[in-house]
Amino acid sequence: MKAYKLVIFDWDGTLMDSVPRIIASFRNTADSMPHLPHHSDEAFKATIGLSIEVAFRQLYPLASDDEHQRLLQTFRHFFLNDDALSKPLFPGAIPIINKLKDEGCLVAVATGKKREGLKRDMALVSLSNTFDATRSADETASKPDPLMIEQLLEELKCDKESAVLVGDSHHDMLLAKNAGIDAIGVTYGVSDRQTLSSYGPVALVDDLRELIA
Repeated sequence: MKAYKLVIFDWDGTLMDSVPRIIASFRNTADSMPHLPHHSDEAFKATIGLSIEVAFRQLYPLASDDEHQRLLQTFRHFFLNDDALSKPLFPGAIPIINKLKDEGCLVAVATGKKREGLKRDMALVSLSNTFDATRSADETASKPDPLMIEQLLEELKCDKESAVLVGDSHHDMLLAKNAGIDAIGVTYGVSDRQTLSSYGPVALVDDLRELIA
């Protein structure tokens, strides 16, 4: 990997293996409101990376405001209370982050999660005080709007040429493209290799540990 000053990680599906839990929460939410249009798990998966509000607006554009509020509340209930599905970090995540920091690199997170959820997840895996900066969907514009990247670059005083976004979804690849920074796609998350490649990332990796191989 090129020697970047700043490495920005997506969270769900890139650092944390939470995609199965997210899809299960979507499915349980949909099952609780059977009068709404049916969607496949693949359709739910394709929205991962967006803010949950934007995701539900895309999935159910004709739903009323009250129905959207119920969708949001129900999803959060299932996601927070479904202990049957764990949310471990992907292999190598902590060593990679520590290695980058040891080499003087800044590390950040840009996520479609809300701040509350990101704080909870980071505490769960002992990463609460690890990152130099983070942005969550309820603090800025949802991906793929470049605002969260622009804010991170400004906060960390980093130019676009010195930053890279590491993500697993086409939303991440488009976010990087819109922000004018490099992207590295990880192939084990939401989007497949072919989809990620279509956005022109500088690299694709099958394992996080390849970032410093």
